[in-house]
Amino acid sequence: MKIINGEIVQDNDPRLTRRHSQPTNQRHLTPGAEIDRRGGQAPQNPLNALEKMMGINGKTLTVPAFMGLPEKEVGLIYIMIATLATLIIGWKALVFAVVMYVVNVKSNQH
Repeated sequence: MKIINGEIVQDNDPRLTRRHSQPTNQRHLTPGAEIDRRGGQAPQNPLNALEKMMGINGKTLTVPAFMGLPEKEVGLIYIMIATLATLIIGWKALVFAVVMYVVNVKSNQH
């Protein structure tokens, strides 16, 4: 017995034999490894498109050094998302953003 499209079928089902007789020249890609057919490259980060729409493409903000962490350039879109999340969710979103920033900087310090 096999399952095809959520349906249990017998081993001698014509759909199963038809499925095995099809050529297997298709490449199986892992999730996130899709190829954009227009340019042959992986699709861009959705935040890049948002940056372009807002007119802040490539703009950064320098976060000063604190708590032994070096200063770092952070994309303005990330600052704006963290600010918006803090306004909507509250101080817990700000704490989460700071913790994620510290983890990011510490993991890149080696």
